[in-house]
Amino acid sequence: MARHWTENLNICVKNGEVEGVKKALAKGGRVDGGHTTLKSPLHYAAQAGYVEIARLLCDHKADLELRSKLDEGGTALVLAVKAGHKATVNLLLQRGADAQILDDNGESVAQHASRGGHTAILEQLWKHNSLLTSPEQYGANTLLHLAAEYGHLDTVKWLVSHGHSPSCLDREKRTPADRGRAHHKVYTWLKTYQTSNILVSHWRSFLHIITLV
Repeated sequence: MARHWTENLNICVKNGEVEGVKKALAKGGRVDGGHTTLKSPLHYAAQAGYVEIARLLCDHKADLELRSKLDEGGTALVLAVKAGHKATVNLLLQRGADAQILDDNGESVAQHASRGGHTAILEQLWKHNSLLTSPEQYGANTLLHLAAEYGHLDTVKWLVSHGHSPSCLDREKRTPADRGRAHHKVYTWLKTYQTSNILVSHWRSFLHIITLV
């Protein structure tokens, strides 16, 4: 009987049927799916952005850190971030999902948000104290490198305004502007920002010298 309702639970989650999910859980459907499940009900709900269903599953103690056997081993939070579902991300963070977890490729939640241009989600992670600014902590792909490479100008601007340096280098000694060269607006904005910073720095140095004379 439990197996039947577990299968029914998966079907209802995939179809976004809130009442069906409630019934399946009440009848004994396993909240994390069966032993052979490749993706749990929460994985499906997070990926689809079904926030009410995700809330129901969390209320029934769904495992927030369970890794999908597909999707590069992403947790529900990783899948919600990659899909850009802000409300679901917020729910999972509130329920205690690990925002520092890495998928099987060694990529963080913040890296997925930057690659996808999900600026609002980066804002959520920042408020949750889950954003790092040190390039070394992201290996070859800093958040700014990823946002630039994939052409997300708004995300690039947000990251720079929150302490991410346009001068940082990846392992191949490339700046974010170098990685974003294929995207004219991104490349131009980063180069202009770098140039203006250099001019400001030189002007400050000049003023400092004048005060010493």
